[in-house]
Amino acid sequence: MSEPQAPGDPTPRSRTRAEALALVTDWLRLLVAPGQVVELRALKVRRGTGRPHTEAGFFDSEHLTEMARAAFDLTDRAGGVYFTLNPLNPDLLARRRFRTDWADGGELAKDKDALTRRWLLVDADPKRDPHISATDAEKLRSRETAHAVRAFLRERGWPEPILADSGNGYHLLYRVELPAEDRGLVKRVLAALAVRFDSEHVTIDRSVFNAGQLCKFPGTLARKGDRTEDRPHRRAKLLEIPDPLVLVRRERIEGLAAEAPGAPEPTHRTTRTASRETTGTSFTSRLLVDRWLTDCGVAFRVKPEPDARGRAVYVLAACPFDATHADPDACVMQAADGRLSAHCFHNGCTGHGWQAFKRQIGAPEARHYDPPLAASRGRGRKDKSRPKRTAPSAPGQPPNDPTAGGGGDGNESAGEGAAEDPGVVIDAASTPVGRTMSSITDVLVAAGDCYYRAGQLVRVTGTTITPVLSPPELAGLLNHHTEVLVVGEKGSEYKPLPVNYANTWLNHPGEARRLPAITLFTQNPVYTTDGRLSPPGFDPASGIYYAGPAIEPRAGTSCLDALLADFCFRAPGDRTNYVGVLLTTVLMPRFVGSKPAVLFSGNQPGLGKTILAQVIATLRDGKPAETATYNPNDEEFEKRLGAVVHRGATTIIVDNAKGKGRAARIDSACLERSITDATLSFRLLGHSREIRAENSHVFCLTANTPEVSRDLVTRCVLVDLFHEGDPARRAFTYPDPEGYARDHRAELLGELVGMVERWRGAGSPEADVASRFNKKGWGRIVGGILAHAGLPGFLANAETAAAELDDTRREFAYLVGVLADHPQGTWTAAELAALVHEHGLFPTEFKDLSPRAVATRLGILAGRYVGVRFPLSRTRWAVFHRSEERKGNVYRVAITDETDSATSAA
Repeated sequence: MSEPQAPGDPTPRSRTRAEALALVTDWLRLLVAPGQVVELRALKVRRGTGRPHTEAGFFDSEHLTEMARAAFDLTDRAGGVYFTLNPLNPDLLARRRFRTDWADGGELAKDKDALTRRWLLVDADPKRDPHISATDAEKLRSRETAHAVRAFLRERGWPEPILADSGNGYHLLYRVELPAEDRGLVKRVLAALAVRFDSEHVTIDRSVFNAGQLCKFPGTLARKGDRTEDRPHRRAKLLEIPDPLVLVRRERIEGLAAEAPGAPEPTHRTTRTASRETTGTSFTSRLLVDRWLTDCGVAFRVKPEPDARGRAVYVLAACPFDATHADPDACVMQAADGRLSAHCFHNGCTGHGWQAFKRQIGAPEARHYDPPLAASRGRGRKDKSRPKRTAPSAPGQPPNDPTAGGGGDGNESAGEGAAEDPGVVIDAASTPVGRTMSSITDVLVAAGDCYYRAGQLVRVTGTTITPVLSPPELAGLLNHHTEVLVVGEKGSEYKPLPVNYANTWLNHPGEARRLPAITLFTQNPVYTTDGRLSPPGFDPASGIYYAGPAIEPRAGTSCLDALLADFCFRAPGDRTNYVGVLLTTVLMPRFVGSKPAVLFSGNQPGLGKTILAQVIATLRDGKPAETATYNPNDEEFEKRLGAVVHRGATTIIVDNAKGKGRAARIDSACLERSITDATLSFRLLGHSREIRAENSHVFCLTANTPEVSRDLVTRCVLVDLFHEGDPARRAFTYPDPEGYARDHRAELLGELVGMVERWRGAGSPEADVASRFNKKGWGRIVGGILAHAGLPGFLANAETAAAELDDTRREFAYLVGVLADHPQGTWTAAELAALVHEHGLFPTEFKDLSPRAVATRLGILAGRYVGVRFPLSRTRWAVFHRSEERKGNVYRVAITDETDSATSAA
């Protein structure tokens, strides 16, 4: 849902009062349940010259428009207008029904008046004087924190919340069903989040845990202190509303609360055994199971007699995993001590036990009404008291009858002492390996954080993507989400996934492909190939996973201009090239494997080459990148690059690149292929496997007056810096450009997105640019955006780069100068080879070659420069030619003097 324009917003699209009332009423219908009573409360209300006071009133779900109208009438007089999130006792309507008036403290709603909790509020509040409004920068940090909390909870399996702008900060509203007296559960949740996300700029408000909690009324002003240009009064509004709005399961809430400082250790409820029915199951537990299934909306019947093990059997009308598996195929069973198990007898449901049934049924009350279980015996330790696998059913007994003595319950092999059913059961004697592989995949798919990327299993946690390459890594990932029960000849035990099964899954041609496929993982916003700005999270339509906050287009480039103002670019085109690289990052899905590396060159150290490279990393990944050192040993260099990619970086900086010895040039076949391959693939230290990823990476090389191989030069866009004098005497307006990029990341990305939007609005004109990367239109598209933005000289330094950085060209230019000054007129390849040896040229290309091989290779090399002009002085040029004599194997040089246009043969 796009951000709406609330009434009174300082924009040219301000709504009328009637439209604003209708919008806010629609928002309230999402927040207020049918029949719910709500208090409207305005603080620090001023009427005339009277003292500030509180006004309040009570409304129900049938009078939300009247409540919105009353809130609008109060907002210009009040410091803030609020409403109670959770349902209140309906008797409160009698205090002040459908109207507001002065209210004393005793007339306001209290925590004891709340009936239940429907909302869990997470308030990301910027640190500042509490009596003044927030600046834009302070509010931006609050938004980043709210997005980080949402991403973290999404990773933990929480559904999407409502994202709200409170005026000075941001709220996350999670739909819950909890008792009003929650014994500190919500308080511990907020404490756990605060410990993780509090910073020097933003705090998670720990005080909003009470059942009678107030929330900013949408559409009203947050008026703290006086309105100033830097600290304006803003209106609260709902920004993003998920569809559907899903309840947070109680076990997820409790799991997070357990991480709060000083949280009590979880305890197991003991079984009541004083009163038992003839089935042997406690009457209390029976009531809880019945109540839980009923509250979850599950149709069932109870077997009149217990099964052969004395368990009460609840036969489900339909299996929760497949509704075609009907009565009597699926059932829940409870043993005499209260332990639960569940099973569906169809092969397609193999491995789904009690825990899987409970998750699939998924009612929010599932945890609250969970029947008591005995204490767990602990995981991972073999329990010799567990019985061996039971024998098959007796002849003539229906295999799908839940009352059968040998009937499976998904935990049968573990015996009655198991604490919970495993998600994966490995029984080599009875279960085909293919079915076990499928059950492993089922767990990974259900986990919601596992994906298929470039032929490998990966896990996404927040902003981190981690490949799973080895059996121990797969075993650890699987145990993060479920238990593995291994059945053997001597019994069963919980263990990590065995190596042979893990290897089989990792090498299975089809299982990983059942996972959602990521085509591109990014932490900066990107446009899909069909022109959409990819939303945060996983976008199934494009396969893009954007692990970052929503970014809005911004007009102008003020932040970008401020960031780049003090860098000493050699020419305007060098600055334009740099902006072109930044634009490439937001267009990355178009140019996977077809975009250049960036070569930052300078005439001396200390000009800011590495800083510019780190700014790219900060905008892409939200943090600086670790650097890789260039190694002339290509095999070792590949391992270093692989290690960087393995750690998830998408910007790879080869800092201060230089070779060694006489041939001190940068020449790496690994780097050259990595720039242009569609899929990156590196051998990885410590693994027999390779690390693979889609090639959305930006390779940055920094060097001082570098010597670079020709193939590498043609794969790079040059950003050249130049300064005469001591660079230490230079000063930046912003002393820390990398910190500026970090603090203004959202604005900088918004400006890049804005440049693309304005170009699209103009019809997406392309530029006439020559580039080796035009296979996918990189030069034409990026050049078109830059030209539309009025930035000059894109790729204008390409010829200069070839002349100055390509050491092979420099060596050949030297050879041409020798020919120009030599009295001999024509030269064979063998004669050129003798000159090369005499002057010590091309030490890398012709190393350890015989004279004949040098002559052959030199003939090939010479063909590259036929017709090329080489400068001899400011006025004299030499043009290298191939003569038609001797079957075209004779070479000559023509000299041009630009002062008189005279040409003579040397």
